[in-house]
Amino acid sequence: MLDEQKLDDWITREPDDYWEDDQEGYPTEKQLNTVQKWKVNYDNMGDFIEYLRDIWHFPDWGIRLSGKRVLKLELHTGGWSGNEDIMAALRKNHLFWALYWERSDRGGHYYFTIRKFKKTLKAEERN
Repeated sequence: MLDEQKLDDWITREPDDYWEDDQEGYPTEKQLNTVQKWKVNYDNMGDFIEYLRDIWHFPDWGIRLSGKRVLKLELHTGGWSGNEDIMAALRKNHLFWALYWERSDRGGHYYFTIRKFKKTLKAEERN
């Protein structure tokens, strides 16, 4: 389950000095691969967003998160090519994109709505 305290801490924390990069702040292939292959779900969404924040250039400006039960995530690349690379990897994360993508606007602006899905009953449970 998404921990509301962890989410509040994330919103107000300072960016980590977490950079496995080329000294210019660009994400590595390993980091891009992690974004692309992350098996994202509502329960690990806080960890995933935190990871994005750690590798995002200008996260205080470029990542906005609001909501408690239904999360609204905005990613703004600022035209920075490293952030555009992260978005390309995120688009290849077909599960994340199919479940949460809401819209993209010209200029590197992406909007996602993250809801917890209700468990569906199996056919034998419905009878």
